Amino acid sequence: MANKYFYFIKLKDGFYDIPEIKVLLSYPCGYAAVTFLQKLMLEARNHDGYLRLNQETPYTVETLCPVIHFPTDLGRECEKALAGLGLIKWMSQGEHDGDLYIPMTADCIGSESDSTIRSRKSREDHSQEEAGIDPPESKKGISNKTATAVQRQCNGSATTAQRRCNSPFRTNPHEETRY
Repeated sequence: MANKYFYFIKLKDGFYDIPEIKVLLSYPCGYAAVTFLQKLMLEARNHDGYLRLNQETPYTVETLCPVIHFPTDLGRECEKALAGLGLIKWMSQGEHDGDLYIPMTADCIGSESDSTIRSRKSREDHSQEEAGIDPPESKKGISNKTATAVQRQCNGSATTAQRRCNSPFRTNPHEETRY
């Protein structure tokens, strides 16, 4: 099974303190332009900050607005404001000719795999158990108070890899078991 990656945008601390964003917010369409920018970044997150309708056709504001669910008239105003501040660029040469480029996308991208999500969830569950918070009925398994380290690892389901907990249980500790 291939790992799936989930990409998301994140606002860095002080996003609204960036000088360009402060100036943008002072415009009549400023708040809409920030939303427009965030929607563009979300759309461009898997394409290294570049947006293109398909390999032959670059986006225009008219074709992009329906994709990001934004009014076209307001999108035109926002595009002019963002381009004027250098927050978006229409590329005019090279392999990205005609593409819309959002430079700050690279700073706002985060990603994680399925196993990262499971590991984080397992750590959260473990910290809740240590704090004395009972897990929901569906998550009750071996109690950490009576479990061995191997059993705790298996209880967390942090990975699907073969572990010692997946092998037959041995009752005699002196008995040799292959793992």
